[in-house]
Amino acid sequence: MSGYKRFFIQPDELYGNKAEIRSAHNYISRVLRMRVGDKIVLCTQDGNDNLSEIVKIDNNAVYCNVLQTTKGQNESNKELSLFFGVMKGDKNDFVVQKAVELGVKNIYLFHSRYCVSDVSDNKLERLRKISASACEQCGRSVMPKVEYLDNFKSVANLALASDNVLFCYENEQTKAFATCLKDCPSTAIIVGSEGGFSDEEVQLFEGTHAQTVSLGKRILRAETASVFVLSVYNALVGD
Repeated sequence: MSGYKRFFIQPDELYGNKAEIRSAHNYISRVLRMRVGDKIVLCTQDGNDNLSEIVKIDNNAVYCNVLQTTKGQNESNKELSLFFGVMKGDKNDFVVQKAVELGVKNIYLFHSRYCVSDVSDNKLERLRKISASACEQCGRSVMPKVEYLDNFKSVANLALASDNVLFCYENEQTKAFATCLKDCPSTAIIVGSEGGFSDEEVQLFEGTHAQTVSLGKRILRAETASVFVLSVYNALVGD
């Protein structure tokens, strides 16, 4: 269903073969200036793409008939989770956008000892909107989870539920990131903040199945590191 504008709507806005879109009404009717007869793709987080035709637009909603429902083809069958330390400025926006494009299913921003920023409710809502926009742009059918973890113990607890856990650590000298990747149902990748990790944070993963890994000889910027690991993952084991 490429070539059609894609919109994420609330599940209750789609019923049977009809849709009454309120959440994206302004964007569809006033920003994009779409008209009756235009075709769009509607997604409700169930993994399906609903090709629909606009049949009516009023001041409150956009009304559509669903023409065809198919399973989305752009979602991975692997569970990839990215954990990254909160950064300054708009760097978080950049990482969330690229993570969505690169197929991540769970995006966790975290606060750690050397983070210099945190995430307010307003910032988190903004990041979720960026995620939605990126999903629409790259043709995904399910929006990734975007959450903020305000303590590093929560990072360890969530990440260790994955089959393969890769802890990107600047002091690791021997194990390269690419050599520790494996084809498995779920992978968690943890990338530090701009200030790196404390010894106490590293110790949370000692004695577990997590692997500390190196990203190479050069120290990467935090936002570069996230895009690097996701790109390598997709090249070697992604689908």
